[in-house]
Amino acid sequence: MAWPSHASARIVASVPQSATQTMTMNAVSWSGLNVEGGQFDDVARLAAQICAAPVALVSVIEAGQQVPKASIGIHATTAPLGEVICQHTIAKRGLLVIPDLAADARTTAHPLVTADPAFRFYAGVFLANADGKPLGTLCVMDHEPRPRGLTEDQAGALAALGRQVVTLLDLQRERSRFEAVFNSAVDYAIIVMNRDGKIIDWNEGAHQILGWTPEEICGRDLDAFFTPEDRAAGISDKEMEGARTVGRGIDERWHLRKSGERFWASGEMMPLRGPDGELQGYVKMLRDRTEARLADERLEMALTASGVVGLWDWVVDTDRLHGDAHFARLYGLDEAHTKTGLTMEEYQAHVVEEDIAPLRASIREVFDAGADFLVEYRLAIPG
Repeated sequence: MAWPSHASARIVASVPQSATQTMTMNAVSWSGLNVEGGQFDDVARLAAQICAAPVALVSVIEAGQQVPKASIGIHATTAPLGEVICQHTIAKRGLLVIPDLAADARTTAHPLVTADPAFRFYAGVFLANADGKPLGTLCVMDHEPRPRGLTEDQAGALAALGRQVVTLLDLQRERSRFEAVFNSAVDYAIIVMNRDGKIIDWNEGAHQILGWTPEEICGRDLDAFFTPEDRAAGISDKEMEGARTVGRGIDERWHLRKSGERFWASGEMMPLRGPDGELQGYVKMLRDRTEARLADERLEMALTASGVVGLWDWVVDTDRLHGDAHFARLYGLDEAHTKTGLTMEEYQAHVVEEDIAPLRASIREVFDAGADFLVEYRLAIPG
């Protein structure tokens, strides 16, 4: 059908003021939320087509106002709730059909009925959340009266479209809440990737820590902020593999800022899965721990120089633990043999018996979950 030229109007009659105040007080607040209207255009257009009406409107209630989010056939503007025709739909809390606006006592003197654009027919559905709190309305209007109102199919379809609007509003509310949390975590870089490791979202914390804006980084590979040596070693792919197979990939390494400066990052990567368990992507969280890392290195150097700390390295491929002289003395082991390499049995030879099981469990967790090797145990040194 051909659409009429757009009229400009405030969809403005009236329910008693006390009732209007009750509607406003009970309505869901959209304050601070980004209720976008673009995605409601299709709903309004479909409502107009199904009901063979030249005008359709999707609106929400905010602070005593009717705020249009999508309109077909009319340029609607924000208006006080007590002045709009839709207030009667909200008061009824259901489907409202007015076959002839000029003949109905509630609307006969309404400016949109008595003057241009001279509406004569109205049908609207009440929109409410799961708790019954008013959200707004979806309505259609015509310039001709309709004594028979809507057909059963049209009424059912309009109600179904109203439920779709409620779903869209709920999704927008949840997204607004998520974005508020997502961007308030400025001490953490939160990076969202698709299944291929392409960055698709990037919070304010990531911007502050790494330097790139979301517009600059989205669409690039995850390893954009990895060091050249880690890129060559495929570390980002290994992190994603760890997230897929064991539920998380550990990130404790140097990274690069946009400026090229290196910083020490501490964090992890987790998989994002749909309701059916299918992999949808990944989320990576990290913090800048450069100062803590440098402080640990300075402490380690000082303790090593003092001779009270031993250093060791476990070569997994050969299953041998190699320690320095300080380590050998602390464990009561032969220095030359310790330097050449100990078996795990030799390494655990002087561990107090009841501490062996927790020690082995901690070692196993390193392999199974990629956990840090942090464990306390006692030694019983002969002599």
